[in-house]
Amino acid sequence: MRYLCSVIVFAFLFGVCGMSLGARADIVTRARNTDDTAPIAAARPPAAATKESRVSIAVNMPLAKLETTVNQFQFVVHNKGVLAHLVSYDVQLTTGQIKVEPSGDGQFPIHLTVPFALKGTIAGSNIQESGDAALNLAVRVESDWCPIVEFSRPAVRLDDKPRPAAVTRSIPNFGDFVATNILSRELSTWTACDKLKASLGSVWRQYSITVNAPKKFYVNIRPRSFALSRVEVVGSNLRFVIAVGAQALIDTKIGNAAVGPLPPAASDPTPGSAANGDVDGAITLNLGVALP
Repeated sequence: MRYLCSVIVFAFLFGVCGMSLGARADIVTRARNTDDTAPIAAARPPAAATKESRVSIAVNMPLAKLETTVNQFQFVVHNKGVLAHLVSYDVQLTTGQIKVEPSGDGQFPIHLTVPFALKGTIAGSNIQESGDAALNLAVRVESDWCPIVEFSRPAVRLDDKPRPAAVTRSIPNFGDFVATNILSRELSTWTACDKLKASLGSVWRQYSITVNAPKKFYVNIRPRSFALSRVEVVGSNLRFVIAVGAQALIDTKIGNAAVGPLPPAASDPTPGSAANGDVDGAITLNLGVALP
């Protein structure tokens, strides 16, 4: 469970299947030397502002693919504490194969069914429980990126089996205990927006493409803006659009990979459809050239 939220976010935002992209490149500024065989000038700002490049990706991905990605991991929660200052517990919850399907809820469009096994001690008694949790999920960003991931309150169903008398006396509603003290608490911790923003911020950096023709140079791409449409489920497919704006610059040096913190996020109100498969997209690339 510890990595569940990050797995889902990255499966959404960076894709879990092949991508078909069409590209158009326009060089809007370039440096010309008297000797065309001379190397490109050392890294400097372009003489004129370069129009922002844009990558737009429309996703129309079967939820079955998201399910396959999530189930590459097993999630383990270790939780301990004291209930009402009286009942101590120390338990471990391990998930089984997670089912991902439409929820029918526009606010939380993705439904998760999570089978689990629970073992440990409660009120000094050993326990072994099993069951499943059902909850709905939404992904959305405001201008400050938060909340990113939201979950509804889990509904827990327990397999019918006897429990130690001390546990039954201390926790009459064991399903509510699992939902509140274990699942909801863990999800609140790991969907904290600052944690998810830190994960996304680690990939928000410059990317460089090396070109050897005939002199080595680089195409440095520095992201500047981000937009995410409403994430929705249509039929059994997940649909959303990501758009990233960037500065693309031809240079003789890679330069600093850091580009600063995540920018304010924007939203596109119309989710697109991928015409050529699960993921479709287009690149508009405007290249600037570092001038001497």
